[in-house]
Amino acid sequence: QEWNDSVFPVYYLDLLNFRSISNAIATLFQITHESPQVLVIKNGQCTYHASHQSIEAASVLAEINN
Repeated sequence: QEWNDSVFPVYYLDLLNFRSISNAIATLFQITHESPQVLVIKNGQCTYHASHQSIEAASVLAEINN
């Protein structure tokens, strides 16, 4: 399945320049900050997160389409 960011927006956060935003996101969604990391946010909730070698495109797409 193809990624379509017009249906589901994708954001990149530069942690070196915006660490305070990263910390706020971790607090808001009650997750531990890691880098690299993928979060899926639906209806204001973090429904999926993975980091490092646990990041799999198929799993992210499955969560988005769930």
